[in-house]
Amino acid sequence: YRQFSKKYLSLSATKKLHALILKTQLSCDPFYATQMVRLYAIYGDLYSARYVFDKSPNRSVYLWNSIIRAHAQAHRFVHTFSLLRSMLMSDIEPDGFTFACVNNSETGSYKVMLSNIYAGNERWDDARELRDYKGENQMSKMPGLSWSAGY
Repeated sequence: YRQFSKKYLSLSATKKLHALILKTQLSCDPFYATQMVRLYAIYGDLYSARYVFDKSPNRSVYLWNSIIRAHAQAHRFVHTFSLLRSMLMSDIEPDGFTFACVNNSETGSYKVMLSNIYAGNERWDDARELRDYKGENQMSKMPGLSWSAGY
């Protein structure tokens, strides 16, 4: 795991590592694909991250989560939800981390869209969980007081 850390690799070194993984045919291994997606996402290279994801024949829940998280962190919410929809239509079940990736404070305004995706795929329990979810950072608004005084 250590050799896949941002601390040890630059974007250039990441691309060289990717080339080595392709040459040794390790790219079929979901672990390596997931790590490559993570690294490309760290450097903001979503094109390469998506390329690795698209070429991966064995997509694990971890690989799906990595690509979804990469797009969510880059504020590419349309792509985030498009990927989530594709995941829901695949044979891979989302896990708690999938939900966390799309339900952070940055994507909070997209809860309605996510709820519609769940409902469209008849995932009523997930839609209910989303509606009832109260994250750590969720704040409630105190009622305001307006006072108008004239001179």
